Amino acid sequence: MVVLISKNIPDAVRGKLKLWFIEIHPGIFVSSVKDFCAEKIIDYIWTYCTSDSELIAIRDTNKPPFYKVREKSLKPSPFIDFCGLKLINKSND
Repeated sequence: MVVLISKNIPDAVRGKLKLWFIEIHPGIFVSSVKDFCAEKIIDYIWTYCTSDSELIAIRDTNKPPFYKVREKSLKPSPFIDFCGLKLINKSND
């Protein structure tokens, strides 16, 4: 499963996303594509989104911690890496 949370993505990319994803809320896409296909789709999105796009992709994996988080943004990352886990950094609030 892949969940993509996005802001400011180009219309052409948004149109392509609708081939593989269901947009359950504006800017929130969900898909159940297989692992190999999910990685290719996420690579495509990262390639064709502009530098001001804000993206977070969360997908399940077969290895602990059984999910992978990837992000793209001009803002500082809201995540910290704690022993291989991606956790939200609340100390900056």
